[in-house]
Amino acid sequence: MALADLCPCGYLINEALYTHAILTSFDKVGDAYSLIDANPRALIDWQVSNWTTNATTKTSTTEALLPKENIVNNVWVEEGMLHLKQDGYDSAVGGSVKVSEIKTRRSDILYGSFRARFRVRETPGSSGGSCVGFFFFDTDVAEIDIEILTKETTNSKIHYSQQPTYNFTTDVFNQRSSKTVAMDLPWSEMQEHRFDWIPYEPTIFYQEKAPVAKVSVNTPETPGTIMLNIWADGGQWSGPPSSADTFMDIAYIYLYFNTSDSHYGEDVGWIKQCEKAKSTAENGGVCVVEGKREINVPGAASGRRWEGAGRWGFVSAVVVVVLGWAVFAGGGI
Repeated sequence: MALADLCPCGYLINEALYTHAILTSFDKVGDAYSLIDANPRALIDWQVSNWTTNATTKTSTTEALLPKENIVNNVWVEEGMLHLKQDGYDSAVGGSVKVSEIKTRRSDILYGSFRARFRVRETPGSSGGSCVGFFFFDTDVAEIDIEILTKETTNSKIHYSQQPTYNFTTDVFNQRSSKTVAMDLPWSEMQEHRFDWIPYEPTIFYQEKAPVAKVSVNTPETPGTIMLNIWADGGQWSGPPSSADTFMDIAYIYLYFNTSDSHYGEDVGWIKQCEKAKSTAENGGVCVVEGKREINVPGAASGRRWEGAGRWGFVSAVVVVVLGWAVFAGGGI
C-alpha cells in the first residue's frame, strides 16, 4: 500500500503537519551492485549524481581545488544498506577525485523533518580525508548541512551549518551560522542524524533523536532537494582526499516535508486526497510520527499513532497545522 493511502492527510511531528514523505529503508531493497539493476519502485524517489567539477586555481575569492567526478557505480546496495564510496586518491598520479552522491528526484521540498541513519568507514592506515554530508540544497546561499570530516583526529565531531558560513571577499567566518558538536557515539557507529527545518524558527539538529544544536541565521526560504554525499577536493574544508577508499553506509532515509505548493495550501491534489479519505480513514487520515498534539474534535474519528518501524498505537483525533494553515482531521479544511 502506498504511503499516501496510509496517511492521506499527512504526518504529524509535534506542532507541524507535513503533507509528503519519502521513507526509504534499504533493508527492503535487494542487493544491487549497479542501481540500474535495483528495484525501481524501492528507489524511485532517488537519483545518483554524475556531475563533475574542474580544478580551480587560487584567487582572491577562490581556493585551489582538485577536480571531482561523481561515479555512478560508487553507489550500490548490499546487505541491507546503501553504500556511497570515495575512491582512494593517489596524489602522485593526480586527476579527479572519484566521489559519489544521491539526491531526491523532487526539487520542491520546502520545510520538513529529515532523518538518515548512517555510519562512516575509513580504510585502516589511510591518510587524508573525506567530507560526508547529509543536507538540504537549493543554492550555495540556501543550504542546510550536516557534515563529518574524517581528517579530524577524533571521530567524535560533527558540523552543523546554514550556508554561507564564510565570506571569501572579507576572509571572515560567520560564527553564528555554524556549530561544531561533540558526538555521544563516534561517527564510525551507525546512528540517526536529523535536522528539522521550520519557517521563522531556528533549524534544530539531532543525534539519535536528541536535539543537540540550533542555527538561526541563513535559514533557507526556498524549495530544493535533499542530498547525501561523500567527497574531497583538497580544499580547506575537506583537506587532501583520503589515500584509500572511504565509505558512507546508510540504513535508511526518512523525509517528512511540505512542498512549495502544499506549504502555501495550493496542492489541490493533496487537498482532494485528504478530503476524500479523512471521513473514512481509521486514523483520520493523519499519521502521528511523534509528539502529543492530540485534541478532541467534535465528530472526528479517533485514529492510530504511527510510532515508526512499522508500529502503530492509538491516538485521539487531532487538530494540526500545516505551517500556517489549519487542517482538521475529521473536520473540514
